[in-house]
Amino acid sequence: MAKNRAKRRAERRIRVNRAERVKPTPETLAKLRPWTMAELLRLGPEAGGIDPNQHEAGVEIVDAFKALTKELGFRPLDLERVGRGTVEMGLRELRLATIYLAWASAYQRRFMVRPHVVVEWIEDERRIDVGAVPLLRSGLNLWGSIRADVDRAQSAQRQRHTIMDVNVAN
Repeated sequence: MAKNRAKRRAERRIRVNRAERVKPTPETLAKLRPWTMAELLRLGPEAGGIDPNQHEAGVEIVDAFKALTKELGFRPLDLERVGRGTVEMGLRELRLATIYLAWASAYQRRFMVRPHVVVEWIEDERRIDVGAVPLLRSGLNLWGSIRADVDRAQSAQRQRHTIMDVNVAN
């Protein structure tokens, strides 16, 4: 009797034809693909990839872009805040946004590519082909040099203010 039950249960099971299955969505396929930046880092600069400093620059570019665009995003209307234009950026976000604005202008002038395209390459929202990898690497290197320039200028400005404060106190 147990054998008959098992037979009947097996007959009732629906047989799935693997050829008839629904194909995965593009979003699912994108999740299964490795992150482009991680793959480029794994390759290293010798094999046409990127180095750790360039990888860090890529992460900072995306963070800066998000810091800038979150202030422009949709928010439900709060009547108490109408007319009070406050920017809720921390010091890191403000620094990254400053660097991003300088970098975006220089990148677009130099390479004739809009900076948001680099963000889309880093975020894997836009597929990057072999011909675009040098543009990405150049953009990451440019970020590093502009970041150093901005940090140097801010450091000099802080030192100048410190000296002025000392002179005023005397």
